[in-house]
Amino acid sequence: MVVLKPEDEWTSGRSYTELADAIMEKLEVIPGFSLKKPTHSDAFQ
Repeated sequence: MVVLKPEDEWTSGRSYTELADAIMEKLEVIPGFSLKKPTHSDAFQ
């Protein structure tokens, strides 16, 4: 689980989708790794 600061405190300038895509890109190189990428609305329920 990754706990993020509120989006208005992010300093990278990335959107939630851009951040999720970047994280998934890094994790996909792990053999056998599988994860359903949550949507922005899933993350804040």
